[in-house]
Amino acid sequence: MSTKASSVIEGIDRHLPYLHKERWAEDHAKLREVARTATGDEQAKAQQAVRDHLKTRNRPETSRDFFIQQATANHTAQRQA
Repeated sequence: MSTKASSVIEGIDRHLPYLHKERWAEDHAKLREVARTATGDEQAKAQQAVRDHLKTRNRPETSRDFFIQQATANHTAQRQA
């Protein structure tokens, strides 16, 4: 792993609680809106998705892979530009 990649991962790990909180809140708002506007079977599925999402509220480790993948994709895109 390159020094830059290690540095990025360290930064993610250092700020993971904050990053997760922001991501979680955004995802939660989207899921609640879908649940609010859905009907029938889709509403039940959407409400279950909200309940499942609530289980990750205080688990920042659930976002770590997402942020590492996002940083890797951004780095790759910058190199190709």
